[in-house]
Amino acid sequence: MRNLAFLLFFVSHFSFSQYEGPRTAAQVGTVYREVPISGTQYVNEMYQKGEAIMNGKTTGEILMRYDAYHEVVEFLENGKPRKLLRGKNITAIIDGVRYEVVEFNEKGKSKLGYLSPLNEGETVLYYRPKKQFIQAENPENGYDDYQPATFKDISTYYIKSGDTPATEVRLSKSSILKKLSDQKPVLKKYILEHDLDFKSMEDVTKLLAYYNTIKKTSGSIHNSEMGTTVGK
Repeated sequence: MRNLAFLLFFVSHFSFSQYEGPRTAAQVGTVYREVPISGTQYVNEMYQKGEAIMNGKTTGEILMRYDAYHEVVEFLENGKPRKLLRGKNITAIIDGVRYEVVEFNEKGKSKLGYLSPLNEGETVLYYRPKKQFIQAENPENGYDDYQPATFKDISTYYIKSGDTPATEVRLSKSSILKKLSDQKPVLKKYILEHDLDFKSMEDVTKLLAYYNTIKKTSGSIHNSEMGTTVGK
């Protein structure tokens, strides 16, 4: 109990701050029309059971939700929303979904952010839940429709291997195989044999699991399996 109390103090004092939501046009002094914002900035607006883990120590069960606009984990502390900083060795689990602080590349810059792992192993496919806030648009004439402010889903996927930063990837055969190019011939054969569909997350993660398996084995074994096609 003493360790848990200390962790809660550490989390509250160093890792959380008051939540601030997005500013609408009305809040900055430009009012088009009083209408609700379409969509939500959260993966799920409802607070759900979860826990924060820092350096192997857990806060225990608390109510949490993920803010995909600010890309932060939010939870209730004494009835007030707080947000967890993006620090290494920090993980949040919300309603069974794991959010890990991962280093990734975006537009040539390295960042730390909360990504959700979709498989286990040395090479991991991550989902990055992300929302974009789009301001309301006033119609230019009486024939155009008014466009309310909205949160648009712009979520993406990343692949991370070992200690290298994660890089963005499209869920397509060509994009995935490009990231796993060192085993491309073997993986192409596996895709054909198992009729994998890259629109299916289950099939994509199945390919990653197979890739991690063959990476652990001797390359000579797979070279003999593929014959002269390996390395081309």
